[in-house]
Amino acid sequence: MLEKIKEIVLAFNENPIRITYSFNRLKTSYNATEDEIREAKKQYKESLIENSLPDMLSGLPENSTIERAWVNNSGKVSLQMRFGKEKLEVDDKFIPSLLSVSPKENSNILLVYLSDKHIGAKVSEDSMLENEYSGKIFQDRLQSVLNEIISLNTLHNFSKVIVCDMGDAIDGHEGYTGSRTHRLPQNLDTKEVYKVFMESHLNFFHTLQNHYSGDIEFRSVGDSNHGGELEWVLNNNLASLLELKGIYCSVGNKFIEHFEIEDHTFLLCHGKDWKDMKHGMPLTLDQKTELYIKSYIDQMGLSSKFIHFIKGDLHQANTQYSRFFRYKNVLSLFGSSKWVQTNFMSNTKGVCMDILSLSENKITEHYFFF
Repeated sequence: MLEKIKEIVLAFNENPIRITYSFNRLKTSYNATEDEIREAKKQYKESLIENSLPDMLSGLPENSTIERAWVNNSGKVSLQMRFGKEKLEVDDKFIPSLLSVSPKENSNILLVYLSDKHIGAKVSEDSMLENEYSGKIFQDRLQSVLNEIISLNTLHNFSKVIVCDMGDAIDGHEGYTGSRTHRLPQNLDTKEVYKVFMESHLNFFHTLQNHYSGDIEFRSVGDSNHGGELEWVLNNNLASLLELKGIYCSVGNKFIEHFEIEDHTFLLCHGKDWKDMKHGMPLTLDQKTELYIKSYIDQMGLSSKFIHFIKGDLHQANTQYSRFFRYKNVLSLFGSSKWVQTNFMSNTKGVCMDILSLSENKITEHYFFF
């Protein structure tokens, strides 16, 4: 076992990019167990920190101490430092009193918006921009998202992780969008789409549970133009299995779904349904869309201090603020098809996340790109 670990550590030193490979790929490449790979990664990161410390600490004050050191997935070493202060003479009239505080423990929640995964989509080789896509590539990207969640948890100590499926998880059904009117180039048939969807998501949540001890939720929008009714069936099938593992699930039935977290209400929507809408909701919030969303808020009697409207569909990210809510478009895990590339010269692919701090009512937006 020790020799195998040394072999893998040596491979990481020769080519650091290998540490980002999935466990399955490393197990196959080095005929190793998952425990051996995990230990090799640990030893490699410890050696990186040890070798980097002299240069990183040079020039810092002598009274500084290291509180924590870590290595991210790309091999970058980071330090959290504490700097001592010189003692000052304090007038006894200004001796501080200890104030009573009530901090909320583990009040950070991570919301992960997995949108427009388009499992089964085929990107032609003559497309303007390169975006090779397959079931295996999708699984690798989902693995990268998982690694990012675990890394973020080491920094923020989340009390809960909420994974939101924002629609178009599958590219279509038998070569068509949900409305059965738009033909699509695809590289997986219906059985293969089902297999990739179920295996990849079950592996994702199973591994997350084994590396993260807090609560996990899975929520999905109820309607999307590519996914149609088949996507709803897949999400319900997935939810029934995740609930057996103790994961709370909510599979949407309507175009807009919402849920509350203390002072915050989150409205989830793909942005375009599969049978009623000719045009989807816009990238830039306009008056018509603002009134549409405000009408939903009023109809549902939502009165939270902070309201967030999160949507997918356009494979682009931006955030705007109206008088009533935050309007947020999220990235596509898939990227862009040949048609989108030709018409809009766009191929950004990634995942948007929100880090919600309940103790401060603060949201930090986080972007992860492929």
